[in-house]
Amino acid sequence: MSGTWLSPIFKSPMADFGYDTADYTAIQPEYGTMEDFEALIKKANEIGIKIILDFVPNHSSDQHEWFKKSVDRVPGYEDFYVWHPGKIVNGQRQPPNNWVSVFRGSAWTWNEKRQEYYFHAFLKEQPDLNYRNQATVDAMKETLRFWMQKGVFGFRIDAVPYLFEVPADSNGNIPDEPLTGPSCPDPTHDCYTQHIYTQNLDETFDMVYQWREVVDEFAKQTDNVPRILMIEAYTPLENMKRLYEDGHGREGAQLPFNFELISKLNGKSTAKDFKDVIDGWISRLPQGKENNWVLGNHDNKRIASRFGIDRADLINILLQTLPGMAVTYNVSFQTFMTF
Repeated sequence: MSGTWLSPIFKSPMADFGYDTADYTAIQPEYGTMEDFEALIKKANEIGIKIILDFVPNHSSDQHEWFKKSVDRVPGYEDFYVWHPGKIVNGQRQPPNNWVSVFRGSAWTWNEKRQEYYFHAFLKEQPDLNYRNQATVDAMKETLRFWMQKGVFGFRIDAVPYLFEVPADSNGNIPDEPLTGPSCPDPTHDCYTQHIYTQNLDETFDMVYQWREVVDEFAKQTDNVPRILMIEAYTPLENMKRLYEDGHGREGAQLPFNFELISKLNGKSTAKDFKDVIDGWISRLPQGKENNWVLGNHDNKRIASRFGIDRADLINILLQTLPGMAVTYNVSFQTFMTF
């Protein structure tokens, strides 16, 4: 079986190449119309290719109607995003804590209209959705159902480790994250803090299990063809196991992306290095789960740049011969997978 994963195609002001979604159920006009997309699905099914969408649930665009309504405190949308009034220090209002954005600077931006700060793990144009708010959870589940009804076979879910942050305590305080120390002295850099309160919280894994329940329920109620969840998570292997399953019967993603080949190998790596990384992943894979192998994506330089032009074809041949699913990154809006 083969599939094509499309990078974000949803309506977006393009502050972050489409990873800032302004409407989760509309197509960005420059890519075509909904009718064009439905025709793509139809043709892909005819030739045996399943379409997989890039789903960006951690944050939306600040141009999304949900955010605008949350700014205005429209009933039902007040808590769709992560808001905080900040703290007063020496008579000056400041962000609630030292949390840092992936893209540098404070992860809190002041909204003059609402008179509160909103949290954004990435750009200030990408406010984080609040998954401690049930209405937000329900809305995102409906988004999954909407696209499956259109014929989508599954989803590649972006930036999963960032889904949850610790909430404010009863006094409205949110803790600072501990500093990493001399290795990263720049307070504007993402590496400045240890992300113990903003990444890989237990609730994050539960949300993945809930999404798996949604896609499995849809398959059961329609055609009994499984829908696939693929997870983007640069995270330790122990967390990868939890993304597969909880160990007590709850299923997570069929394919948490395996970035070991990207993060641990380069043009100077030896055959033994390759074997050690491959064996290390296989030995830690939960029993009964599927391997997957990723050597390129939109966040990294191309294979030829990292491994050398002379080795590029050999590396891709290796990818296709390893057991499990191979992910071959082609162009900005297209990734081909073989199952």
